[in-house]
Amino acid sequence: MLLPPEAPGGTVTTPIMSDSTSELKKRTRTDYPYFLEYRTRWSDNDQYSHMNNSVYYHLFDSIVNTYLIEHCGLVPTNSPQIGLVVSSFCQYFAPAAFPEVLDLGLRVSKLGGRSVTYEIGVFKQAAENPGAVGGYTHVFVDSKSRKSVQMDGRKKEGLEKLMSRPKGKLMMVRLAGQGFHGEMAEWSKAPESGSGPPGREFESRSRQTNLFAVQDRLAE
Repeated sequence: MLLPPEAPGGTVTTPIMSDSTSELKKRTRTDYPYFLEYRTRWSDNDQYSHMNNSVYYHLFDSIVNTYLIEHCGLVPTNSPQIGLVVSSFCQYFAPAAFPEVLDLGLRVSKLGGRSVTYEIGVFKQAAENPGAVGGYTHVFVDSKSRKSVQMDGRKKEGLEKLMSRPKGKLMMVRLAGQGFHGEMAEWSKAPESGSGPPGREFESRSRQTNLFAVQDRLAE
């Protein structure tokens, strides 16, 4: 059960996981409308030869903030309102390790007027179920006073698209080299009737995005 991030009167409460561990473990790629591909790094591995648990939270930050920048108008150093993390979680089901390539899936499980709860699935390439599922809750605040504020229209509109997977449509970021860098593409199901074969996926290139630049902006 998910506690509402906003109680009457504007008080922010702490959310918990919206689904049980067994339900999270059964997630599939179709549960997530937006994906970001991540090539693991040598430094991600710890002494036990798998990706350290702390690295997963870096991945969560990367996909959430990439989406906010690209689709919700966020400019981290200049936006009048920003999101602050008030709670987070992660459930681990299978280890990942360098040099594997991971697909990160993003969805919104709860959207209020001042807050949003994200869920991220971490998939090995070609795997249908995630090796880990986690996420956190952002409360949007004035960037100077740090008091909670109503989410602006562009952010809310962008986040609403992540509430459920649009039928036959999946946004995907294809990346090259180590870290986050590459080309954003939109994947759609070909129509049942028309020029494309039924059920096949085709790619519609949209625009180039340098995600190293996104990381640099977030680090400032």
